[in-house]
Amino acid sequence: MSKSDRPNAERYHDRVANIYDSMYEGNPYWELYDAVTWQHLRQFLPSDLSTRALDVGCGTGKWGLRLASSGYRVTLSDISQNMLDQARRKADELGVAARVTFHKADLSDLAGLPDAGFDFILAQGDPLSYVERPGRAVKALARVGAPNAILVASVDNRWAGLDHYLDRGQVAELESFLRTGQTEWLSDKEEDRFPIHMFWPSELKELFAQHGFQVLDLLGKTVVVRRPKTADELRLLEDKELLRRLVALELRLGRRPDALGRAAHLQIVAKRLTNAERT
Repeated sequence: MSKSDRPNAERYHDRVANIYDSMYEGNPYWELYDAVTWQHLRQFLPSDLSTRALDVGCGTGKWGLRLASSGYRVTLSDISQNMLDQARRKADELGVAARVTFHKADLSDLAGLPDAGFDFILAQGDPLSYVERPGRAVKALARVGAPNAILVASVDNRWAGLDHYLDRGQVAELESFLRTGQTEWLSDKEEDRFPIHMFWPSELKELFAQHGFQVLDLLGKTVVVRRPKTADELRLLEDKELLRRLVALELRLGRRPDALGRAAHLQIVAKRLTNAERT
């Protein structure tokens, strides 16, 4: 495949890999978002550090390297080679390279990764929203997950896409979006835009159930604090004690089904069922 023919999702992430972390660092909202993500998923981390862990759509390694720093052996996988290169550099800097393996693969098939090879799987940063066929990707995750493996994944919430079309008066486009969940990554550069799928909460749970998972939890990120639009709103989140209290509220209220419509993202936790449990 030539560079010009590569999927746009891959091309975009290759292009921004060296600045990707700086796009989010220093923003107190993303600090809150990351704290909610970690405090939620850590409840499901295995106590055994010999657990085989996989981080798919790993990007520059934010979450997979955090696992490695905690003592787990982790395989980091991404479609973007440049993202993997950044993750490898960070692993060296953190001194955890000996516990990390890197693997380039499309989430749609995870080619080259072993069947039932992993007991804990992360898919943060919404990679399931970026694949052409999410069902194929969940099937691939089921393939590489060992029986009883725990998976924690985030996706884009379809409820969060409504305002984009309403603000522009695009009612026909809104109707299509509500029906299909299909839209695009709104990069400033048109050539960097690529299709994305935004999920209804019920759709997401059904998708995992169809492919041999038992859904254990579903969290909206974030439901109390909406993404700030002004500097004054951002400054409110710079208070560390306030931030701590808001994270606690997010974890409590983000699980409420009636609050999920406020969330830009959904974080699902699911267990890979054994063959006996599936029958």
